[in-house]
Amino acid sequence: MDFKEILKASMSEYLTDVENTLDSLSSEERKYQPTPDSHHINFSVWHMARVEDTLVNKVIKKQEEIWVSNNWQGKLGINGDGNGYGYTQEQLENFPEIDMNTLLEYYQAVRTNIFEYIDGLTQADLDRDLGMNRKAPFDTVGNLLSHLVIEEAEHAGQVRYLRGMQRGLNK
Repeated sequence: MDFKEILKASMSEYLTDVENTLDSLSSEERKYQPTPDSHHINFSVWHMARVEDTLVNKVIKKQEEIWVSNNWQGKLGINGDGNGYGYTQEQLENFPEIDMNTLLEYYQAVRTNIFEYIDGLTQADLDRDLGMNRKAPFDTVGNLLSHLVIEEAEHAGQVRYLRGMQRGLNK
């Protein structure tokens, strides 16, 4: 496998895991918060898609996010262009009810865009400095993509854990 195949396999694995975890969950289960200042599944899945869109399109490619260009905020009824980072307890409580199928359509549009980008990457592209004035892991394209895989896998685990808290293991 080359680095492109590894990136795409990793990203495919955690999205498939999220989709399987969402299977048969009710709207109430997807909005479950173990504590008032905890994330819920709807927020986590939205955040995962938004982070991928933001990091690849806005940060790496320096272009408009799919969230904006394809009016996903209107389709999902979520105002603003943030990705959920730093949301307050009040913002989590007021996170709108969303249609999970529509959210997964957005996620798939983001994923298609990212895979097209990865297909065009060269080894030299991975070392391109992003000029973010931040320390690793965000200083190069390669480091940011590596961070993206780790962050998204963590959130996929959170989604699975929230399901498990409500239904038990593998139910």
